[in-house]
Amino acid sequence: MLADASGRLTAYHGDVLRFTMDKLFPEECVRGWSDVCPNIHVIGNLPFSVSTPLLFNYIENISNKSDAWRYGRVKMTLTFQKEVAERIVAQPGDDQRCRVSVVVQNFCDAKVKTLIPGV
Repeated sequence: MLADASGRLTAYHGDVLRFTMDKLFPEECVRGWSDVCPNIHVIGNLPFSVSTPLLFNYIENISNKSDAWRYGRVKMTLTFQKEVAERIVAQPGDDQRCRVSVVVQNFCDAKVKTLIPGV
């Protein structure tokens, strides 16, 4: 329904941990790593059970400039459970600071943009 409503969105259904994006976009979208970001935006609402493994997969792909990141600095907008998001953005000295904080912040500019209230 989202894809039909927007006219510009393509939605894919399946196991996100096995989904690859390396051939998903036209070759004309490939940009150098220090060039302007390609017109590609990864968006996802991640369930708790896959959020951290998927995030680490994405970070590995970013570090290798593979999968979606072979196209350049592809932007991401991801939703996480509040506690996971707090760990991702935790700064040094924060009780929430952990391995995921350090790894993500080393490769990405992670921000909490908004809180989505529960039902």
